Amino acid sequence: MMNAISGAATLGILLFNPVTISVAGGIAWNHDFQKATLVDFHEANYAEVCPVYRDALTWDRWFDSRIRNKSWCEGYLDRI
Repeated sequence: MMNAISGAATLGILLFNPVTISVAGGIAWNHDFQKATLVDFHEANYAEVCPVYRDALTWDRWFDSRIRNKSWCEGYLDRI
């Protein structure tokens, strides 16, 4: 019984601790910021980068790392 109470107290301290909450909030904000930055990069550069991906053979898309890393272009091929 004592272990359950101390476990619940520890969990409560971790969940409602301002430091824990601010760290979790910072991680969530950073994730959203990184995703928005990546989307902005794709929007700004798809016209120059994606024609290379579009014209590549399937073999190159699978095995050439310079082209494989541009797989995000799939969502932009209709704009080219």
